[in-house]
Amino acid sequence: MAYESGWPDVLPRPVHRRMEQVEPKNAWFRIYKVASGVYSIVEPFHYEEPISFLVEGSQRAMLLDTGMGLYDIKREAEALTRKGLFVVNSHWHYDHIGGNYQFDDIWAFDNDFEVSKIEAGMPASEVSYSMTPEWLAAPLPEGMDASQYMIRPCKVTRRLSHLEEIDLGNRILVVHHTPGHSPGGLCLLDKSTGILFTGDTYYPGALFANLERSEFDVFLKSLIYLDSILGDVNFVCPSHNESKVDKAEISSALSGFLKVKKGEAGCTVTEHARVYKFGRFSVELPR
Repeated sequence: MAYESGWPDVLPRPVHRRMEQVEPKNAWFRIYKVASGVYSIVEPFHYEEPISFLVEGSQRAMLLDTGMGLYDIKREAEALTRKGLFVVNSHWHYDHIGGNYQFDDIWAFDNDFEVSKIEAGMPASEVSYSMTPEWLAAPLPEGMDASQYMIRPCKVTRRLSHLEEIDLGNRILVVHHTPGHSPGGLCLLDKSTGILFTGDTYYPGALFANLERSEFDVFLKSLIYLDSILGDVNFVCPSHNESKVDKAEISSALSGFLKVKKGEAGCTVTEHARVYKFGRFSVELPR
């Protein structure tokens, strides 16, 4: 996911240098205050640079995604809030559900494939490749065998629907189904602040439309949809690399996808993908 070849030397990313930092319990994490009651929990020392978000209302708190599962993200979240805590997964990929096993209450979009993937976890044979030295800029937990890294099973306790409202108490999050990267991918819009949490539907980096059950045309429709609701958005909180970006980047991503669709964008062909580069982001399609 790291979108600059200088990773990890570019850390901390410029946007994070300008944000208020909260001391983490474990040095693997970096925590930033995004807005009142909203914190990003960043794992910058893995090449994926996943970001989970703690969002607190007056009655309860939500953790959007649980990261890599290498260190205790529940401890980090509980240090940020005393409210009852539940998890929403933006989608099923390993770098978003790694810490799910720590939680009893996990919500995901109502898609059978998505839910089954989250609940099953992933064996080391599928994900341990991501623990090789070139993926890491900090040590793994003491005594951990990188070759045995896996995603533990968990139980999805609630299935979410498109436009469903999640009431945290004086803060309502609206679920927006945005498939394409993943069939059950979702974004959340905070109605009170205009913060749009985009998961992997958009972030500054490589946008993958070439993974299992990814669909480019569906991804494009999701970007068209997000672009149509930007009037309700103040800024965007993606799930990789940067905790806060301008909402105009959604429109830029849509423009890039449309150029790919119309055959107006050049690409580089790698061993695994066709890569279309557009400055702050790129689009990857199957060869």
